Formats: sequence, structure tokens, C-alpha cells
Amino acid sequence: VYRPICAVPMLLTVLFGIKTGLASMVFYSVVTVLFGVDPTESLLLFLIFGVVGSFAAATLKNTIRLVTGTIILVCLYAVTYVGLNYYTYSEILMEDVKTGIIAGLVQLAVFLVFFPFVAGSFGFNFKEKLAKMCSETFPPIAELKKRAPENYKHVVAVSKLAEHVADADIAGVNVDVVKAGAMYHEIGQGLGGNYINKGIEICEKYNIPECVQDIVREHNVNVAKPTTKEAAIVMLADTVISSIDVFNKKGAAVPEKSKLIDKIISLRVTAGALDQCELTPGELNRIKQAFCLAWRKRDGEGDVDDSIIEESLEVPVTEDEQ
Repeated sequence: VYRPICAVPMLLTVLFGIKTGLASMVFYSVVTVLFGVDPTESLLLFLIFGVVGSFAAATLKNTIRLVTGTIILVCLYAVTYVGLNYYTYSEILMEDVKTGIIAGLVQLAVFLVFFPFVAGSFGFNFKEKLAKMCSETFPPIAELKKRAPENYKHVVAVSKLAEHVADADIAGVNVDVVKAGAMYHEIGQGLGGNYINKGIEICEKYNIPECVQDIVREHNVNVAKPTTKEAAIVMLADTVISSIDVFNKKGAAVPEKSKLIDKIISLRVTAGALDQCELTPGELNRIKQAFCLAWRKRDGEGDVDDSIIEESLEVPVTEDEQ
């Protein structure tokens, strides 16, 4: 009962997605019972906790939820263990309750202790994978560029703006994930129907990481509030670029960037759109400054209309289009 059978599948869920986590959970549980001569109750215990734990590992994205989830998971392990023993022996022992609680803590302790090391060793390949999937030759991006060129220009512009968050030094933010999320946030456009659902289907088809899929789901505040800092940054960058696009299409003068960005962030804060992502007021201010600097002249003076996205708007003409 103390063996941390569920810790590895939970780690795999965070790194490779829920499908990999669940598949490994079934494998480890069955192997443990077959070769460890454990009773069938152990198989049920590991499967129940492992499945719930894997889903929790994929969805608990901030400190408050992590603490709450940890308490719930420990209680789940203890209740399941006591329940299976009661089913088998028709009695509840205080010793079983203690064992269940301790064993649940062991499962989660292994996950929490080893995750930083696993994530760290995986980081280089992860960074490389994100860079590769954002290339204009990568199938989903190439197809979006051909299918919906205006949306392609938009996501490139959002990505160029969002990546400036690197200058803001926001704790816990992966800038590579921000850039990838910006490139994929409208990947489902031009296919008809709900573009977010279509986008998730494309992401699943090409094994796009869960953290990027989360941004696809959460970049539109009218659909879902961002639960990560990365999703919030993409949502803000998307709103800024979309607002500028609206002014340009109407032939109206674009407001001073600093005022426009300040107003957008203030409106999002007032509307409660950023309540679930743990961005502090100080971090929001640094994001605003980073976004403003994206339009600043190289000599540090003045404001240049859309200089940050000029290259993004110049989509090369293909031979077919010629």
C-alpha cells in the first residue's frame, strides 16, 4: 500500500499528456498485481487513485488548487483503502485509516519531490519540440497559413508581442510556451464550427503539449478564464493585436500604445478575467511595460505604429497564388 505506484503515471501525465498517464497507470497497476502477488483490491486502489491523480496533475495549475488537490487526493486514497478493506473484512480499523493517509502522502510526496528533476531533464527536448512545432513548415501552421492567411498573420503578430514578456521577468512563466500558445491559439480557424474545439482536435492529432492546448482553450475570455500565467499573457497580447486590427480596419487612428495596453489590462482585471491565473498587480504592470517596449524605437524615443508586426503582416506570395 505504501509503494508509490501512482507517482510515475502522474509525472508522465504532466509531461506527455493524460492519455500517456492513464495508459501507464493501467500498465503499472496490472503488473504490480500480477507479479507482486497483490490482492485484486490493490489493483482497484491504484487504478482509482491513479486515474483521479492523473487528471488532477493535468489540471491543478496554481498553488491554491495544488494544496486543495493534495488534501483531496490524500483523503481519496485513505477512503478508498479503508473502503476496500471494509468490503473484504466487513470492519473498519483505525489502523487502516492511518495507513491510508500515510500511503496517500507517500504517493504525492514522490510526485512532488521528483517532478522538478524530471521536468528539468526534460526541459531541453521540450524547448526543442516547441520550437519545431512553431515553424511555418510544421503541418498545422503550414495549413493555417494556406487556409486562413489573415489568421496566420494575426497569430504571428500576437506571438511577436507576447514573447516580449521575457523582458517582464514573471516568476514561473515559460516564454517558449507563451510563444507556442500564441501561434496555436487560433489554429482551428477556417475549418467551420467552433474554432477552439477544432483547434484542440488539431493539437491532439499532432501531439501538441497539454500546456499549449490549455492556452487554446483559455485565450478567449468569453469562453474560459485563463488558469495559467502563460494563457493570461496570450489572452492579453491577443486582445491588444485584435484591438489594433479593429482600428486599422475602420481607418481610425490607433491610440497611443501605452494607453491602449493599460486600458485593456484594466478592463480585464475589473471584469475578473485574470482571477484564476495568479498574476500579481506588479507582474501585470511589468507585462504592460514589456508590451509597450515592443513598439519603442531603437533609440528609445517615441512610439512607432505597428513596427513590431510589420514583418508579420508581409506573408510571402506562393507560386499557386501567383
